[in-house]
Amino acid sequence: PGGERPEAVWCSPYLRARETWEVAKDDWGAGLPVTVDERLRDQEQGAFDRLNPAAVRERFPEEAARREAVGGYAFRPPGGESLADVVTRVRAFVRDLAGPAAGRPVLIVAHDSVVLALRHVLESGVDAAPHPGPPFAPVLNASVSAWRAVEGSFELVRFNDVGHLA
Repeated sequence: PGGERPEAVWCSPYLRARETWEVAKDDWGAGLPVTVDERLRDQEQGAFDRLNPAAVRERFPEEAARREAVGGYAFRPPGGESLADVVTRVRAFVRDLAGPAAGRPVLIVAHDSVVLALRHVLESGVDAAPHPGPPFAPVLNASVSAWRAVEGSFELVRFNDVGHLA
């Protein structure tokens, strides 16, 4: 909708996010200024990179058990990041975005972990304490989530919407 058309874009440095923007820009607005921000990268999986849960359990049974005990929000794989780490960098991004965005509609092209972190930060407040874990996973590929600024806070407009893919 016209009121949601972004005036600027922030994008993850990962190729898959930049390629997503290349596909979306024809509809969302070619020629918009695009800022690539390292804080919008996906959650780093470290030793678990490119492994599905079954492979992690097979190759790293002690770590799989530790993840189960600690929980997905706080668990940090060897050489990787926890979702709490992602929330910390997304929180800093949101603080820094306040100036350049200045109340304008913006588009953030990123990853599922960033969307979950954004939801926590925007709905709980930038300075909110971490919670045990997001109850709203998984985030679907190519989904759209939108928030509207309302009197100093953010209101969820839609989350994980894939209606545009039909």
